[in-house]
Amino acid sequence: MLTLTALCFVMIPHMHSAAAIIALIALGNACNATVNNVYYSVIIDVSPNANVGSFSGFTLAIANLASIIAPMLSGWLAQYYSYNAIFYVTAGIALFSMCCMLFIQPEKKIQPQQVKVGKALSIHP
Repeated sequence: MLTLTALCFVMIPHMHSAAAIIALIALGNACNATVNNVYYSVIIDVSPNANVGSFSGFTLAIANLASIIAPMLSGWLAQYYSYNAIFYVTAGIALFSMCCMLFIQPEKKIQPQQVKVGKALSIHP
């Protein structure tokens, strides 16, 4: 779905009608939204139980930072490059996100590290 999101945003600068642009923005955002629920499922699947809250919070923080940074970055791109650059960068971020998701292996749960202390065995999250 992230590939389709990227494709939609790459096509926007090449459209000549407002209706086509609006349709592509809506479709791109809809495709992106379908993946958002998967992130939390993957976090729960691959994280040690003691760290699920921390990892979920970190993911939510990144998502919220994106909503703060995106308007500033978009304005800067439009001012110094072009309005089309906004959509190319968005497509690049979607493709980068897709590549990151390809490396996650939910079947391999992250294990807590075991550290030997003397004769006792302690587990650190």
